[in-house]
Amino acid sequence: MKLNFTTFDISPLSSRGACVSRIAVWCAALALAALALAALPAHGQQGVGMLKKKTDVDTNLALTQGMHKDTVHPSMERREQLVGIDSLKLQPAWDVRFATIFDNSEGDPLYTPSMTHFLGNLDLAGGLKLDRRGRHLLAAGVAVTVPLGCEWDSTRVSPTLYYRFRKPGVRFDMGMFPRSHLIEEVPSFILSDSARYWQRNIRGAMVGLEHRNGYFQAYIDWRGLQTHRRREAFAIVASGRCHPGGGIIMFGGTGMLNHLAKRKSPPPGEFIVDNMLVQGYLGLNLSRHKTVADSLTILAGPILALTRYRINDEWVASKGVYGAVTYHLGWFGLTSSFTYTGKPLYPYYSLFRSTLNEGEPYYASRYYSRTVVSARLLRLGRAVELSASNIFNLAQNCFQWSQRLIVNVNLGNI
Repeated sequence: MKLNFTTFDISPLSSRGACVSRIAVWCAALALAALALAALPAHGQQGVGMLKKKTDVDTNLALTQGMHKDTVHPSMERREQLVGIDSLKLQPAWDVRFATIFDNSEGDPLYTPSMTHFLGNLDLAGGLKLDRRGRHLLAAGVAVTVPLGCEWDSTRVSPTLYYRFRKPGVRFDMGMFPRSHLIEEVPSFILSDSARYWQRNIRGAMVGLEHRNGYFQAYIDWRGLQTHRRREAFAIVASGRCHPGGGIIMFGGTGMLNHLAKRKSPPPGEFIVDNMLVQGYLGLNLSRHKTVADSLTILAGPILALTRYRINDEWVASKGVYGAVTYHLGWFGLTSSFTYTGKPLYPYYSLFRSTLNEGEPYYASRYYSRTVVSARLLRLGRAVELSASNIFNLAQNCFQWSQRLIVNVNLGNI
């Protein structure tokens, strides 16, 4: 078993001191913000009372001067807009998420090395709900990833800072927010397991629509800001599912526009790469009817990827089929997916790796079969969960077997 952290570009901190400094600065900022916010509700309500009283006085004065009750003076209208702040009932919000992950893979290192992820994740966030219903939220925090066995070396510290809006059927996020805010996780050809471990925030914006018969979500993940050392990179991802009439038949899919640009003052031989992917399916969702399962879905459909490396300005088309089956009953789960394309979905993965394609490296093969057999070993409400799984990856000239043990602890009111 070889310990390795190179599959996903984690951009480690240069020194222990830099890491400690970043964590200390963010923790101090959060503490100061919490102290400041604790005093806001009282002052906010006092200010609201003063504004409301002043508006009432102005309204009475206008009526005594002969103005019609439906006539609103511009200055009164502005004040009434300020009185809208009366609905701004500030409430503290916080979130603590902790995970320890053991993920060991053994097998052919053709597409990705046999390696072990053994690390701890800690996500801290605090903020304010801006109304009584908690629809509007401002939050800030930090996401820390620490590989076990190497102290502060290779530790990754990422900021969390976002605005969130929620109401029945609608969600919107903007900033640097957790991927857990998505309605549903994206498939493995969009995001790999190692990317989920090391980069747990989406950096951009997300909108989601939910209905009893389906959902739609779309987000932009701005992965790289163009500098003299960093290439600009972003991905726009959209996915959805629909059950017409609430029946067992369903259809949906996933689409992605992926772009990798140059650095400022790029070196000779650096070119832009464009990547598009569309996957659609038709399937059956038997979860809504009495079966010997808590969840059972079967789906299949076409998949198409177009990639252009502007060194030759030619598009590489990869087209084929994608199918998946998911089954869950109590503590047991089984998920199996299969992809076959005439050319690899990731034709340039050996050149750009996760800088361009953040999905599983096995999609650099013409076919890829992924089977996950999982078991929930322990659960304490929604706060604690311990799960174990075996993942079998079969690709062209390659087989890898992964063993995974993960404990998740989720606390807070966000």
